[in-house]
Amino acid sequence: MRVYLDKKTKELKEKEDALNLKLKELEKQRKAQEEMESNIKERIKNGYTLSLPDSKNIPLSEAMVRSLPRYFEHILRFLDEVGLQFEQLNARFPSTDDFPKEILIKSSLEVIARSIRSHLIQDSSARVTFRVSDGNHFKAFAVDSRGGAAESVSDIPNDSTNMIKASAGAKRGLVKSINPEYDYNSNGIGSKWDDYLTSTFEQYVLDEHPLISMNISIQGSSSELSNFLKFMSYIKFEILIEDLLDMIDDNYSLKNYLLSLQKEAA
Repeated sequence: MRVYLDKKTKELKEKEDALNLKLKELEKQRKAQEEMESNIKERIKNGYTLSLPDSKNIPLSEAMVRSLPRYFEHILRFLDEVGLQFEQLNARFPSTDDFPKEILIKSSLEVIARSIRSHLIQDSSARVTFRVSDGNHFKAFAVDSRGGAAESVSDIPNDSTNMIKASAGAKRGLVKSINPEYDYNSNGIGSKWDDYLTSTFEQYVLDEHPLISMNISIQGSSSELSNFLKFMSYIKFEILIEDLLDMIDDNYSLKNYLLSLQKEAA
């Protein structure tokens, strides 16, 4: 009996020590968070800003700061979902020789677009579009929206003032509300959306001319979602997308396909 009681006492002591250690860790994290929030509030008070392209600064609000953990959580959820969907896509098409490259590439881009809307933006009003250049226009190639297909997305002339060319020039993703001077607004196209993020990708450019672009558009949404677009521009979210495009290139020769569209136009 004595041995049994000693054993139970030891187990309780170990549990108590583990609990105390956990409480100390939580207290340490709480103090670190309070210190970080205090520093951030002081920076906000002193007019701290985020530097966004193209040479624009925006005030860092307390609301934006408090949303940062959620932003990162959404990005991780998005990357997990794309990885899973890519695995399923590869399993569905075990032999790529049996399918046209265009179909495989479009399916892969649709996976990214759908995952952005469903797991990153998480807003039914959003539309995610990948456009490709045919040498004369940037044309919708893969689209995910509540009810829209590629045919419903307007072409953007290469020689117009537009966010796609501006993004390639800045080598950064650009947000309409920060860079309205680059908004392509012919026939009210740009005004349809409250805000949008347009990105191009450094490895998919020919003679300073972008071969492919991505657009995340939001409509009737809160400032919270618009802030998320600004945050993605700030952290260079396009780099993550370019990594995914490289995976498509490895599997289905994305860049060669995009270059073939230029030859057709010529």
